[in-house]
Parts: sequence; structure tokens; C-alpha cells
Amino acid sequence: MGINRKFTANYHPQTNMSERVNRTLKAQIAIYAQRRPGLWDKELQKLAFAIRTSVNDTTGETPAYLNLGRDPVIPLDLIIHQPFPDSTSNTPEYKFIQQYRTQLAHDL
Repeated sequence: MGINRKFTANYHPQTNMSERVNRTLKAQIAIYAQRRPGLWDKELQKLAFAIRTSVNDTTGETPAYLNLGRDPVIPLDLIIHQPFPDSTSNTPEYKFIQQYRTQLAHDL
């Protein structure tokens, strides 16, 4: 199936994607807990949704899109009915990302 096993250092955000997400989530929880210390655990789904729908600097895509092949529709999207303008670029990285995006949507 083309799966390769890789070993990474424990609790090392640079090599472990889960640790990188945990680092971001811990910062968000700390900010939220300052305002409402007793309710932060009930809001984890909202914080996770914020992480999943934020655009990654490297890929230019959201984690939700890369996993599901589409961006989730939020209530604000239904209210404004306006697609976001696409930024066009001629860099090799942008072309590779667009090709990957098209192939991912096709495969899914």
C-alpha cells in the first residue's frame, strides 16, 4: 500500500503533527480559559473547528480540505453567498498545490 513507517521524537512539535496541533490547541485553551475558566472544556469542538478551517501557510489550504476534499460550509457562508476570490500565482509550489487539490477532489 506504499505505507512507510517513520520514527519521530516524542513531544517534539517539529516532527510530530499531533504535537504541533496540541501546541496550537493549548494556546487557544489558555486564552479562552482566562475569560471563562469553568467552560473551556465545553468549547473544545469550536476550538478544533477553528484549527481545521484555518488556512495553512505552507499548503495554502485548510486541514479540512486536505482531509475531506472540500471546505466545510459555515453559517456565515450561507448568509453572504459570496465565494472567496482565488489568489492566482505562477510559482511551481502553487501549481503543485493546485494539481494536488484537483487530484484529491477527483480521488475522493
